[in-house]
Amino acid sequence: MRYYQGSARPRPRQLLAASAAVATAVLLAATGCGSSGSSASGADSKTIKVGLDSVLSGPNTSNGELTNGTVAYLKYINAMGGVNGYTFTWQTADTMSTTAGAYAATTKLIAANVNAIIGIGTVAIVAVRPKAASYKIPIMLAGDGSNFVPPIKNFFDFAPNFYSVYAGAYRLARQVDGNAPVGLVYENDAIGIPATKAIPAYAAAADLPEPSASVAVDQTTTDCTPYAGQLQSSGAKAVVLAASTDVAACVVKAANAIGYSPKWVGDWGLNSASYEEELGSLFPGQYVIDYQTPVTGSSAAATLFNQQMEKYDPKDLKSSYAEQGWDAGSIFVDAVRKATANSQAYSNDAVVNALDTEFNGQPLGLLAGGVVYDDSQHYGVLSAGVFQTVAGGGEKQVSPFTKLPEPYGAP
Repeated sequence: MRYYQGSARPRPRQLLAASAAVATAVLLAATGCGSSGSSASGADSKTIKVGLDSVLSGPNTSNGELTNGTVAYLKYINAMGGVNGYTFTWQTADTMSTTAGAYAATTKLIAANVNAIIGIGTVAIVAVRPKAASYKIPIMLAGDGSNFVPPIKNFFDFAPNFYSVYAGAYRLARQVDGNAPVGLVYENDAIGIPATKAIPAYAAAADLPEPSASVAVDQTTTDCTPYAGQLQSSGAKAVVLAASTDVAACVVKAANAIGYSPKWVGDWGLNSASYEEELGSLFPGQYVIDYQTPVTGSSAAATLFNQQMEKYDPKDLKSSYAEQGWDAGSIFVDAVRKATANSQAYSNDAVVNALDTEFNGQPLGLLAGGVVYDDSQHYGVLSAGVFQTVAGGGEKQVSPFTKLPEPYGAP
């Protein structure tokens, strides 16, 4: 199984960036740009335009690696001649990993008449969900799958439910050091808060003790020494990181500085290139829950990913976020293939219908466990494996893919 995580330390001009995002949203609304793309029904001259909600500034810029993976996949498809006569273009907008920024970025893309939106971030999901149905195009965002229950017909995730992931992460953390006490670090926002509900609910059901310490960290934190000290004082021998890579790196480095070295357990974000860059020699040996096929293996899916990333985006070859973007591209392109089969003309509605009704577990991209969308959920991924980060970047698999726990504590 493979697991997740969440947030970031302040970057220069962060508050100004957030203010700019709000101003952008107001300006777009005032000029009537918010709805001009919502009625788009087909591709222009056999070209399908994909909008990319990315993180190019502010906290969590490592998440932008997902966009790079999606672009690499679309370039690969275009080089193969497209799908049923259709090729792809793309336009990127910066969410800045804030609610206002995500709304403004999505509004900008809708105004540009994109045929679909692919992006990342639970913050973006929370921002977009209230208006998702009105946009009338397929929207695919990676983040906490619990936000896709109940499902909205055109609104899809390609990651697991965080309440399942954090239950699994706590189970793993209890195992990696002989059932010794486990601490929790969570980002005090939509990324980490599910852990504060899932872990106690799972612990009660499994008759396990609750975390020895539960430490809330704000994404604007610059000094994580007090948080590391709390974990150390609690006696935690393993720590679940329910946070972004920036916050996680802040805590791990602070712990090392005070001579505290627990076993760290998190999600696929721990395998990002930027996280490795931040941690250096502290990177190897962390436990990761991931839901994607190992790219270090010899599978056809891994071979294709490595070949094409070497060609189009070599700097993100070992990024789990880029893997997610690759998977998102593969899901969207497969939906287009289904919607345009037998010479049917492209329409946004047909792609939405394909996603909503024709994904019943088939492997796509690096998602060996399959993609499932149904009437109860649109978060797609139900199984994962356990990995460890390794020197030089990337990860090695240490436990096979199994079904994730049920979403303990979910609303």
